[in-house]
Amino acid sequence: MIFHATTRRRRNQTTFDILAILLGGAWTLWPFILHRGIPGYQHDWSWPFFSSRACAAIGTIGSTWLTGGLGHPNPFANENPIAIAIAVASCRVLPAIALRLYLLVVILVAGTGMLALSRSMGIRGKAAAVAAFFYLAAPPFFNKVTAGQIGFFAAIALLPWVVVIVMAIVTRPSVENVLVAAILMSLTFVQPQFIVFNAAIIVAFLLFHFKTLKRAIFPAIASYGLAVGLSAPFFYAAMFMRPDFRYTVPKPLLAWEWNESGNWLSALRLNGYISPYSKLAYMRMDGWGVFELCLTLVCAVGAFGLLRSQSPSARAIAAIGALAYLIMTGLKGPLAIFFHWGFLHVQAFTLIRELYDAAPLLAVAYSVGLAMVVDNFRKLNILIWGMTIIALLPLMAVGHDRDLHFIIPSRDTRIAMRYVASGAPSRFLPLPYKMPIAYGRKTDLSGVDTLAFVNSARPSASTYGATVELDQLAGMLGDGRKAAVSRLLTSFGIGHLVIRPNMLSAFPAQLVTGSEGRSEGRARVVFSRLAMWYEIAPISSLRCAGVDCVLALRADPAAIVSSARVAGVLTNWRNVTEGAPHIDSGTAGRLSIRFPSADVSPYDGWVDASMWGWDSSVWDEMPGLVTVTKRGGQVALSAHPQAFLSYVAQYPLELCVRRGTCRRLRASSQPRRIDLVGNAVIRAMGWAAIARIGNPVAAPSLRRLELSHAREIHPWEYVVEATGHGLGFIEFKSRFNPDWILLGARSTHVRADAYANGWIVRLDGTSLLTIYFQPQHGFDFVAAAAGFGYVSVLLLLAVVRLSSSLRRKST
Repeated sequence: MIFHATTRRRRNQTTFDILAILLGGAWTLWPFILHRGIPGYQHDWSWPFFSSRACAAIGTIGSTWLTGGLGHPNPFANENPIAIAIAVASCRVLPAIALRLYLLVVILVAGTGMLALSRSMGIRGKAAAVAAFFYLAAPPFFNKVTAGQIGFFAAIALLPWVVVIVMAIVTRPSVENVLVAAILMSLTFVQPQFIVFNAAIIVAFLLFHFKTLKRAIFPAIASYGLAVGLSAPFFYAAMFMRPDFRYTVPKPLLAWEWNESGNWLSALRLNGYISPYSKLAYMRMDGWGVFELCLTLVCAVGAFGLLRSQSPSARAIAAIGALAYLIMTGLKGPLAIFFHWGFLHVQAFTLIRELYDAAPLLAVAYSVGLAMVVDNFRKLNILIWGMTIIALLPLMAVGHDRDLHFIIPSRDTRIAMRYVASGAPSRFLPLPYKMPIAYGRKTDLSGVDTLAFVNSARPSASTYGATVELDQLAGMLGDGRKAAVSRLLTSFGIGHLVIRPNMLSAFPAQLVTGSEGRSEGRARVVFSRLAMWYEIAPISSLRCAGVDCVLALRADPAAIVSSARVAGVLTNWRNVTEGAPHIDSGTAGRLSIRFPSADVSPYDGWVDASMWGWDSSVWDEMPGLVTVTKRGGQVALSAHPQAFLSYVAQYPLELCVRRGTCRRLRASSQPRRIDLVGNAVIRAMGWAAIARIGNPVAAPSLRRLELSHAREIHPWEYVVEATGHGLGFIEFKSRFNPDWILLGARSTHVRADAYANGWIVRLDGTSLLTIYFQPQHGFDFVAAAAGFGYVSVLLLLAVVRLSSSLRRKST
């Protein structure tokens, strides 16, 4: 009888736990699970609409070069098993089904993780279920799901398990725990912020378990070090490609981070996200102040439950929650001075650019604290459950609100995706191109353009950020400069335009500035007047389905790899648009600029012009990375010998070399070129802009080469068969990077069309040439080593568990 009663209690408890997990997950996920279609054009949602796109994404996960936009290095290249599994699942089954399976796995892993964490804290019976429910239904999970940060889902799900295994390491160190911790932490690195968060968890548990510190410190450090080793491909990409982060992740800006920082009350109740999804959910409910009050009380109960505990593990979790709170408050909190200094001077602070990313750590702390109170005060069980459900009710009730959850029928992107699957090997430009893109004519909801993430031989010319060149194109279109538009489309290798009248750019028009004669035209074209593309672009054919149309441009400029007869040196954008010679021959040297200020405004120091906007037509004519200031100040430069500097300045500049010799540069309203030899410092007294330009060389008369079989093998490798005699020219229409090499012929690497890679080659007949991005060699080696490491760790873990099992049986 006792045995049957115990079994029945366990069965009832398991059933209750499962119901709590499913209820907590469904609380915020039910709109995504039940509605047909896939979320899109909402914040960061970029789940593929079609399996073909998911299959194409598999090859780009481990690619050090991305073809999207005008091409750029991929600082987030990795071989994380979760990223690969997501892409493979969407490739093998319908993406809509794969998404729902992924969300179900996230719910189960996160919920069981909170149950395991609660039980490891000594919480008995059904009390642990409240922790699982609150963790899944609280604002952090709601906000991140609504924002569509897909990798973050997995990291949130694994976070409780990481806390469980770190606790096990510091209380009972073993080889098995070290190996499991390494695997779990490496998987959470699919979201880079967890590199910092996992380290904080380890430090907190070591500090509060000081009695076991001596025997636990080495296993804890070893587990983290092994996790970093298993994630070596990501670190390799981040270290060697950090100058190109600006193409994918903006540099942390103080104005941005101020908006990211939550006030003390919002952070305490797990709100404070810069996109106030959870806040809007409460405001859409009548009497929403009552629900927010309940949420505040529930969070207070969770904090009380942790703080009253004498357990070292509870104190460690409380410390982790306190750290998360300090991160969430950022520039508005007690550590404002620290964050201010860090965002100005430490590149690694990019990892926590979105300060709200720390919210799941605080949610873990509250969840465990709630479970402790329910466990210790059984008479309050129903009251706490009821208050928790009432507090989170608005997050469930808004599932029907299309201003917070937006599901896109796949048919609405079919025409564009059909082109991507079968079009010519050229870029296409989705219009409107300026992100965020809103579906329909409303801008209440908007986000990344899913078409911008198609990386293949037919990439989108638009990408998240870094659309300076496209703004230039739009400005010319707005001015009606038909010939210039045609030449620039040729230069960018854009062979098709995808016109989408049912979509709208939600980018604020006032942020698009330009030279006096063109700003109005540029803004008008970027945001609304799609018809101008019909009038001015060199269209050869038109194909429509519904309201969307694909415009094929004249075929000759379409190829990503092409040849031309050229003679001369490119000095600015105007040469491209006027059809002038387009080689910039001395760009093998590099220029590095250290920014004393990371603020968005050039009134506060030297900043990257592409992050500020088109403030002057002069910038249009300065190639390379343009750096501007409005107030003056100095900036350090380094360059190889025989480099040159282009500048414009309101007042005279001072150029000082490191030996102390200075010379005065006269003010100029048009770009002037000066020698730049070695390291130097530029001092400005007012408005100034500087940019490195290539070394001028005498470019010979080059013959047009016959190209055949030019094809993409991988995003980082192209094969071209070229025929010719003497000197010829090959252009690879992807953003210039000195790490691109051409194999198979003697060549000189040059910049073409002010942005692209070009090679002057000497041929004698037909040659098979390979265009290759060199960092891929190192990445492949590191990725192979990391893959071998994963297999070795799993095998070693199996051996350790088998030996432990045999030892237990023998005793």
